[in-house]
Amino acid sequence: MTLRLALLLVSLITLAVIGLVCHRQYRRLHPPQQQGDKNDSVDTDAGLEEEIHAPFITDNLVSDVADHTVSLLPSTQIVNETDPEEPSFELALKSSEEQQQIAQKLAAELLPVHTANSTVLEHTAVLVNIRQKAKRLKAVTQARLAGQDKAVTVNAQAVDCDEFVSLDLMPDKTRINHLKLALQLVDKQGAAGAATIEKFETRIRLIASDLGCEYRLALTPEQAESSASEMNEFLQENDFIIILYMLAQPDSTFTGASIEAAMARAGLKHGEFGFYHFDSSSEQNQGLRLYSLANMFKPGNFDIKSMDQFSTSGLCAFMVPALLADPGAGFREMCVNCKAIVDQLEGVLTTDKRELLNEQNYADISKQITQYCDLLQQHGIQCGSETAVRLFG
Repeated sequence: MTLRLALLLVSLITLAVIGLVCHRQYRRLHPPQQQGDKNDSVDTDAGLEEEIHAPFITDNLVSDVADHTVSLLPSTQIVNETDPEEPSFELALKSSEEQQQIAQKLAAELLPVHTANSTVLEHTAVLVNIRQKAKRLKAVTQARLAGQDKAVTVNAQAVDCDEFVSLDLMPDKTRINHLKLALQLVDKQGAAGAATIEKFETRIRLIASDLGCEYRLALTPEQAESSASEMNEFLQENDFIIILYMLAQPDSTFTGASIEAAMARAGLKHGEFGFYHFDSSSEQNQGLRLYSLANMFKPGNFDIKSMDQFSTSGLCAFMVPALLADPGAGFREMCVNCKAIVDQLEGVLTTDKRELLNEQNYADISKQITQYCDLLQQHGIQCGSETAVRLFG
């Protein structure tokens, strides 16, 4: 019995010594978190919090660098002559700095290229050499980006893959190599200001700290704010909507019952905002909302429950060209569809200037659409693209 107690005591002492050594090593490699970061910690359960702030061993960063950067690494491994198993503190710091430079160079290569004349729609950040599973990254980014007042897209590049796709679409077990996060600099509510941009950059820094990786931003805060202001001014000056009117004959009106019948026959459905909507069936704009139709008089909506008591002397059809993949083809389809409706209602179809729609003004509007699409293209906006939908939708 005495021998067993002695052996147990020796084992406990040994474990205590090992634990003390490990604790000192960990404290040396990972100093306490700065006070400024504690106020913005990830609000999640204890298990996720432990995972997010798990120690990141910088000695393993070299193995996480993409293949095309391997040639940048030192050709020989630097070791301490007196202890070949553990580098000196000075050499470890030097190695860490070299690895950070490599990661920063890689991040710069992954950022979008902006020229002096280019209009920037998004403020992009890149986080490199993450090598984490998608599930953890979703939790970290969602928690850190909560409360951002402008839209932020999060795209990821899986290990052994060259393309960036939405992080939300990736299976939880997918191992991610790099992340791209982009702040939308302008939307219908206006331009992102200095506070919004600063908040985004702070969140990026915290995400990089959580994941133990390097990051780079495409723009300085001043450049991002200037680009947001310029794009906002451009959008306000170029908010282009196509409007056609369906007018009843003099001393006549469109009844609610006749409108419902005409809408059903033409394929329009009552929906958002109380308007009728038509989705394209053409090859060019398949499935996209082609145009919406409202009452010409305020508030413009149709109360579907009281259409039998409703009447109006005019209807208004409107289309947003920027939201269509092929606005020219969309306008042709809109005209054909609206002409069928107004013929059934026994009214007339006019332009926004109350001129009867004919071949000449149809050609004029088509030309305006072409010029508008070219203008958007010059500012980096493709009609029907995800960016266009976020800006004009």
